[in-house]
Amino acid sequence: MNRIEKTAEVDSLEAVFSKTQNAFLISLAGLNVAQVTDLRRQIRSTSARCKVVKNRLARVAGSRTHLMELTKDLRGPIAIAYTDKKDPSQLAKVIHTFAKANPKMGLKAGFVQGKVVAAEKIAEISTLPSREELLGRMAYLLAQPLARFAGVLAAPLRTFGSVMKQVGDKKES
Repeated sequence: MNRIEKTAEVDSLEAVFSKTQNAFLISLAGLNVAQVTDLRRQIRSTSARCKVVKNRLARVAGSRTHLMELTKDLRGPIAIAYTDKKDPSQLAKVIHTFAKANPKMGLKAGFVQGKVVAAEKIAEISTLPSREELLGRMAYLLAQPLARFAGVLAAPLRTFGSVMKQVGDKKES
């Protein structure tokens, strides 16, 4: 790789790193080509990307962006899985599931919502529900007291109507 190609690669990585909100470093040591291809296919299915990088070029590109802390400890064959979505749980689930099936693969670290996360925390992130599901749960919890309050307000009318119906039935008979 000559200097022009390296400069182009650093610029490309810098553009990717500056847009991404969530990224995970994956150690590829011990994986064969078929396994890496399968991992990349699974990552792409979540609308995320996976890029095998040269460590030195990734360090240079990372030093110019907010991923500086993440790219400091790059050693060995590394891939960076990244997404510009606000919800990192889908990507973390895919990586965590693949790591369980392939124990040779290692998780180095992650960058989630502006913070560097240790590899152990990625397993916790993978168990979280999606952002949409959490927002739905919150909307339900906010609407539930209002629905109960409306039921309490409607109860006197409902009872009054029931009493009137019983009185009408009694007069008819």
